[in-house]
Amino acid sequence: MKNFKLTTSIKLIILCLFINSCSNETVEMHTYESKSHSMLELLNYETNRTNHDLPDEILNAELKTKFTTNVNVPEDLSSEELLEFFNNNLQDTNGSLEFIINEVTTLKFDILDGNIVNTTERRLYSNTGFTASECTAPSEYPRACECSLEGVRQCANNRVYSLTTVEAIVCAFEFWPCYGLHAAACTEQNCL
Repeated sequence: MKNFKLTTSIKLIILCLFINSCSNETVEMHTYESKSHSMLELLNYETNRTNHDLPDEILNAELKTKFTTNVNVPEDLSSEELLEFFNNNLQDTNGSLEFIINEVTTLKFDILDGNIVNTTERRLYSNTGFTASECTAPSEYPRACECSLEGVRQCANNRVYSLTTVEAIVCAFEFWPCYGLHAAACTEQNCL
């Protein structure tokens, strides 16, 4: 009986040590950050014009995206390959996706098991500009038609909200043809 108790105690200790070692495992996180682009650079590309009569707060704004995740994403994937990769690995994807203007995270999605579980938004509250006459702002984004940095931010974020989780992740990876162009298109719609 003593031998049984000793054996059982040793097994329990080993099991506890094993469980404790598993619970202390850390998950390696990977951060993917786009190159920062100025709004002027995006507008010159999008509109093929170099003369923009816009507020300095818009022209000088720096935009970028950041994706922090537990998934190690292969390098140099095309748009189609990125979509396929995240469609195949979405359920294992955890992390956060940030859209950044002038080093301030203005829109953040938290992702857990491939689902957006939390969204945080920070407004920039800039000077009020004029409102585009042929634009209708949704109630969640009352300034989305305004020719101001806050108006462009609200307009671009409204467009990003319509994306699926996979599309939002790919949008962060492909800053230029996605969030950058949304911001440039919103500037053109609201101001030009």
